[in-house]
Amino acid sequence: MTIAGNAIAFMACLPLAIGGGHFCLTRSIRHLRAVDAATLLLLEPVLSPIWAWLIHHEQPSGRALAGGATIMAAAFAGSWWQSRREPIVAGTAEGAEVPRAALFPPQS
Repeated sequence: MTIAGNAIAFMACLPLAIGGGHFCLTRSIRHLRAVDAATLLLLEPVLSPIWAWLIHHEQPSGRALAGGATIMAAAFAGSWWQSRREPIVAGTAEGAEVPRAALFPPQS
């Protein structure tokens, strides 16, 4: 396949790869807690060198791996910490329905 053929194939797949991925992300993110969504979005750029290493055999440097490991550890620690803290709303029993006005009072 020539360079022009590769470029045409790349341009043909680009809308599906990027557009489809972001469409799925925006449709699914509304079903997640904010901290989980942030963790997933933080992991995307960290895992990119790993995928390049596995698929294209481009070995990342030791500093890149150490930085990625640090970001992943911090993201998971933050997610774990937030999952331990549950919001407490006065006057509700466990499992009771909380009115939206109780969580988001009107702004003055």
